Amino acid sequence: EGIFERVQYQERPPRFEYRLTDKGRDLWSVITAMRQWGDRWAAPDGPPLVIRHHACGRLADAVAVCAECGVPIDPRSVTAEPGPGRTLPA
Repeated sequence: EGIFERVQYQERPPRFEYRLTDKGRDLWSVITAMRQWGDRWAAPDGPPLVIRHHACGRLADAVAVCAECGVPIDPRSVTAEPGPGRTLPA
């Protein structure tokens, strides 16, 4: 589906690594949200994996924020509206 690209890094024997494409990197927020949900609701002994932020060195949780103002968003702070791709019934 174009999420990974196969890149050969050794010829003899042939060995490959799989790198995320732009499409794959765009899945980061989706996968992270699902992982954090599982950590909260399905990991009674604590998360099996943690994420450390390179810039500050601390363990991090991803938080959805508004791209315009930077304020965190959640389901109660937004409203769904028709977008430009909406199709109207004939």
